[in-house]
Amino acid sequence: MNIVLLEDDHLQADWIRSELVSELGASVRVVRTEMEFREILSEWQEHPPDIVVLDVIVRWTDPRADIPRPPEDVRNGPARAGIRCGRRFAEYCPNVPIILYTVLDAVDLEADLTGLPERVITLSKEATSTPLINAIGLLLGRD
Repeated sequence: MNIVLLEDDHLQADWIRSELVSELGASVRVVRTEMEFREILSEWQEHPPDIVVLDVIVRWTDPRADIPRPPEDVRNGPARAGIRCGRRFAEYCPNVPIILYTVLDAVDLEADLTGLPERVITLSKEATSTPLINAIGLLLGRD
């Protein structure tokens, strides 16, 4: 099982990756910024992952002196970066399930989720990985 994880907090990324490897035997590719995600989108057209897990609040890129100017649709900030990435990913890989994995309340995201494919679900981050593991199993028909 191949999973792409968009998570810019290295502690959370390491923990989530560890849980997915341990519980599912998955191969997990961690992507840490929205810019990196956009840059590698085309790679997944030929070899799509089985599922994508996207944090909703993700920075555009890592801090550095020569930060590229973000595209117009990114200039409103990191608050919905994962949703933007999910929309773009769905264009490239229309049959791959997406989990928006977030600390935000689903009610706060309702307007932003309009028009997303049915295979996109929202899941609250919790102190345990069990809900994420269960959701992945359910979406991939492996429960």
